[in-house]
Amino acid sequence: MLHTTRAGDIWLNDDETGVNSVAGRIDVHQHDEEAGGARGWPVGGLR
Repeated sequence: MLHTTRAGDIWLNDDETGVNSVAGRIDVHQHDEEAGGARGWPVGGLR
């Protein structure tokens, strides 16, 4: 399973081994929490 952090890290979680590792990084724009906007990045089609 892949998930992202607000800092832009993409983490790979291997359910079979329990190992979590950084799979990549996305440059993200930091903004004021009150301004709203996207809260995460959809990740799909990665192999």
